[in-house]
Amino acid sequence: MKTSSIIMAGGNGTRFWPMSRTKLPKQFLDLDGKGTLINKTIERLTNTVEMDSLYIVGNKKHRSIFEDQLPKNFLMENLLLEPSARNTAPAIAASVMALHKNTETMWSWFSPLTST
Repeated sequence: MKTSSIIMAGGNGTRFWPMSRTKLPKQFLDLDGKGTLINKTIERLTNTVEMDSLYIVGNKKHRSIFEDQLPKNFLMENLLLEPSARNTAPAIAASVMALHKNTETMWSWFSPLTST
């Protein structure tokens, strides 16, 4: 049975202002000098799931930042980009549909970015 993890990383940079901005929201910030939130979340989750079973939902306007910051072994086809921010429920629905269409995943869990 395959397990996948989906990281919700579609924030728009409003909650950590002034550090976080629309062009560089919190998921791309290195708040403690030990790595960006997105990379720390990936590192933590790959202790539980394989890298090819890790998906990220984000906003298409941040595509180039994702491409620059994601680990080289992250499968870019697992980057699910929303055309516009629509909050958590639509992000979950879209990612579940993508996983159901493309994989044999039996279990999925969703993980917001965290700073711990």
